[in-house]
Amino acid sequence: MASIFQLGAKLQHFDGKDTDSLLRVAATLSPDRSTIDHLISLAERSDAPMQTAATWLLKHFQSRDVSFTPAQVTRLVEQLRCPGPWESRLHLVQILPNLALPAACTEQLFQSLVATLSECNKFVRAWVYTALHSLALRHRDYAPEVVLLLDQASRDEAASVRARLRQLEPLDIHSTSSDRLGDA
Repeated sequence: MASIFQLGAKLQHFDGKDTDSLLRVAATLSPDRSTIDHLISLAERSDAPMQTAATWLLKHFQSRDVSFTPAQVTRLVEQLRCPGPWESRLHLVQILPNLALPAACTEQLFQSLVATLSECNKFVRAWVYTALHSLALRHRDYAPEVVLLLDQASRDEAASVRARLRQLEPLDIHSTSSDRLGDA
């Protein structure tokens, strides 16, 4: 396994567009815990191209059913709150709904996703709604709030975001285990 420095050097020149170069890097990596840790460390850096490249690779590995530890998922949830390029946030909101979320992270993820709804980029917002929907499906106590957010978005959001929302199955708020609306 390449060191984080070596991996960082390979990703340093990512232009934000040529994902073929990232696929070539991915082919040289072993999709193990150490690699995922290295990629998360690179995603936590302040360098925008590095964040984008690292989160793209994390998304690539996640789409190939690579397992992430609870500690790694926690770090990704925390990364969502950090400033960075919209592409990196997009990758994170596409990854997180598909990972096993530690119970201690659900509220932080929910709050981070709601905060990310103010993102200017429509792609990010569309995927944030998808991530909120996924969170509500897996943790039913979020369903009442998510239903309200989705209803508002179906009226107020850009057409491209509303198109994404129409692809989501309706949430049943009657099967929730608690009422989070009263928690506020």
